[in-house]
Amino acid sequence: MWSIHGNLFFFLMRILWGLGLPMVLGLLVLQCAQQKSNQSATGLLYLMEISVLFRELFAACLLI
Repeated sequence: MWSIHGNLFFFLMRILWGLGLPMVLGLLVLQCAQQKSNQSATGLLYLMEISVLFRELFAACLLI
């Protein structure tokens, strides 16, 4: 995995897009919900779902 031709890129993107981004967006959703900004929180929740789908895409690329 650590070689130049390995899957390090897909592994790092899976970590960043699949774990890091949802955590940051989750904090932003919490702040929006506390401020009664439900429409903004809903949009951020949709972005979280897309980032989780990207995580699964990168996981599939690791298996190929």
